[in-house]
Amino acid sequence: MNLEILRKLGLTEGEIRVYLALLSLGQTSVGKIIDKAKISGSKVYVILEKLIQKGLVSFVMKEKTKYFQASEPKRLLIYLEEKEKELKGMEDELKTSIQEFSTMLESKEKGLEASVYQGWDGVKTALYSLHDSLSSGEEYLIFSASTEELNDSKMIAFFKNIHAKRLEKSIRCRILSNIINKVQLKDFSKIRLCEVRLTSITLPTETLVYKEGMLIINYRSEPSAVFIKSKRLSEDYTKFFENLWTDANKLKK
Repeated sequence: MNLEILRKLGLTEGEIRVYLALLSLGQTSVGKIIDKAKISGSKVYVILEKLIQKGLVSFVMKEKTKYFQASEPKRLLIYLEEKEKELKGMEDELKTSIQEFSTMLESKEKGLEASVYQGWDGVKTALYSLHDSLSSGEEYLIFSASTEELNDSKMIAFFKNIHAKRLEKSIRCRILSNIINKVQLKDFSKIRLCEVRLTSITLPTETLVYKEGMLIINYRSEPSAVFIKSKRLSEDYTKFFENLWTDANKLKK
């Protein structure tokens, strides 16, 4: 006998045993059901009630005693149809709930997700990942590196290579740096889709801010980069950048 079909219908093991016992016994009292199905007396009434609600069992009263019997096996098909209707109703409700849950998820800030990259290849990978996360026409903001990096010819070549990759996707950038870097940043102001401004304010060292978070890079000693995904941090640093950007001096090309 294929009992798996009864399990797929949603019947518990106890319900299956009681139902089969009733099919075998016919109309009978609780005592015989307990013996046949090997179900404890404390559970049998609960199971019988559930089977009655499902339309798979009925009962009659004889001299103040309940006698139970299994419904016609064809009732299983009706029960299946009822479940399908119920599931269809649940599907419609679930679709509505999913939209509500999605709205809740979008409005709630996710926890910080951080990734660490080591060495020059690691830093390059982090920068390329940032570019990959953006579409043509989007931009990221840069709190520029210190004078030390901008005086290093190898570093200048590295930066220009990164900007060349940025331009392949037509991604825009704005660089905010300290006024003492005016001479060193002259060439960067000539790069397409890049605008440079100078401020007298002390800035974070090489921090890139994009729509999903920020990338902090250390070029000194052993280079490393920390990728932090957080819209909250992105919003906060973007506001900080924009406030300084408004009052900063534009570096002429």
